Amino acid sequence: MNTILRLGALVAVLALTSACNPVFHASEAELAEVRAIAEANQAPDSSAASAAAQAAAEQAQAAAEAALAAVQDLRGEIDATNQRIDRMFEESQAK
Repeated sequence: MNTILRLGALVAVLALTSACNPVFHASEAELAEVRAIAEANQAPDSSAASAAAQAAAEQAQAAAEAALAAVQDLRGEIDATNQRIDRMFEESQAK
């Protein structure tokens, strides 16, 4: 029942908002002007965005390499600890 009420409210809101939106008619010249402005403004942003993305990717790569090195160092320590535990277990079983 609650779902039906929510769905009804959503439909009512959508109906009201679509009825209140005025229809905008633009000429081809106006659309071309808007397109030209958008393309002119997009070019510098895309190069700046790609430079920022490249910098972020390089930082992520450096962090991943550092994490891999840390894991490899820890892996050696873990193997040594496991060997000590195995020796201690074998010694305790030998008694």
